[in-house]
Amino acid sequence: MITLRQTDFSAADLDQIRFIFQEYADALGINLSFQNFEQELQTLAQVYGPPRGCVLLAEDKHQRVVGCVAVKPLKEAGVCEMKRLYVSPSQRNTGLGRQLAEAIITFAREAGYTTMKLDSLQSLTAALRLYEQLGFVTTAPYVYNPLPEAVYLEKSLR
Repeated sequence: MITLRQTDFSAADLDQIRFIFQEYADALGINLSFQNFEQELQTLAQVYGPPRGCVLLAEDKHQRVVGCVAVKPLKEAGVCEMKRLYVSPSQRNTGLGRQLAEAIITFAREAGYTTMKLDSLQSLTAALRLYEQLGFVTTAPYVYNPLPEAVYLEKSLR
């Protein structure tokens, strides 16, 4: 059984977030330095902390972290960004990605956001299918991403 929980950014949570975010980055196989990834790992509570941010972790019955997703505010009022949606290989094709995405969308709505944005890669076809099913549509680039296969999406939360 998989459970989702909102982190409280305790020392133990920070270690788990860093672990699964690093697994995510390793799985992508690209250099995330353009996103200041190493700095992000050191300032997780500042980037994703309450009241406007959130990190959700998915844990298996042994309390191993097998997935994650986060949200953070963007500069534009009412707009947030979904970040780091990831499911470990052992849990793929189980619906966990959808469960995580739906949970972070619900958090964002309840936090008062009106629009959610994200960037992804054309090669992440399963993720792009999920985003489309959840109502995300193509939008203009809103953050710097030097990768030619970058895709920018947004969803109204109203």
